[in-house]
Amino acid sequence: MQELEQMAETLARSRDLRDDLRARMMAMGELLATSLGAAFLNAQGIPTAWADARHVLRAETRPGATQKASLLSATCDFTPDSDLQARWRALDQVVITQGFIAANDAGETVLLGRGGSDTSGSYFAAKLQAARLEIWTDVPGMFSANPRAVPTARLLRALHYDEAQEIASNGAKVLHPRCILPVRQYKIPLHVYATQAPGLEGTIVSANVADSAAQVKAIAIKKGITLVSMESPGMWHQVGFLADAFQIFKQEGLSVDLVSTSETNVTVSWIPPPTPWTRPRSTA
Repeated sequence: MQELEQMAETLARSRDLRDDLRARMMAMGELLATSLGAAFLNAQGIPTAWADARHVLRAETRPGATQKASLLSATCDFTPDSDLQARWRALDQVVITQGFIAANDAGETVLLGRGGSDTSGSYFAAKLQAARLEIWTDVPGMFSANPRAVPTARLLRALHYDEAQEIASNGAKVLHPRCILPVRQYKIPLHVYATQAPGLEGTIVSANVADSAAQVKAIAIKKGITLVSMESPGMWHQVGFLADAFQIFKQEGLSVDLVSTSETNVTVSWIPPPTPWTRPRSTA
């Protein structure tokens, strides 16, 4: 409450919602909700320890990232932490912590941006060398298509990390693409379940998937794509043409999605990034 009062006073004086203040305000929901959750579990006789994720997850310094991106769409180091593993194991309690938030080297609160809660879970799983990571959402796993648009879409019960990464990168919002790298690197199985239907099988993402599975796993659709076509006879055998072209996209903070090339043409697509602090509801 004291931190909330301080932020309210700062905002009242300046009337300017700076990015660092925005990050602190957006983090309060996670901090308050998990505090209430820990209090409830303890009241129910379940020994529970509350942990501040900002003391565990440390944002990485990214060359070329703007201050806004560093504060509102951070990435974190997920190297296994033996000290953290020993401390939490010694507690012999349920540990409840937050998703979506971390801290930078200056101790400032930062957000992980879109898909931040999934990504936080993956970071914690890697740092703790967990046996498995479970993500509970509003759908029972990843589907071959959006079940809201395609009623006959089938549940994908088992996927390889590469397949899940590709499906997530191409529009399926059940998992954010960033959450797959940490568990993939340390071979931690990722299980996706539906909160409203805990008895359903869900999807397992791992390194071991039977070859007998369907070869065409999913169909995805993307909206709001911008297509940029660059055509010049002068690019034929011109050394560094692509490097020069993509440097412009980098300077403008645009992440290219798909690339098609020929002798005299380069066509790229990109999707405008979402506002860093938005947290859209998960969909298949």
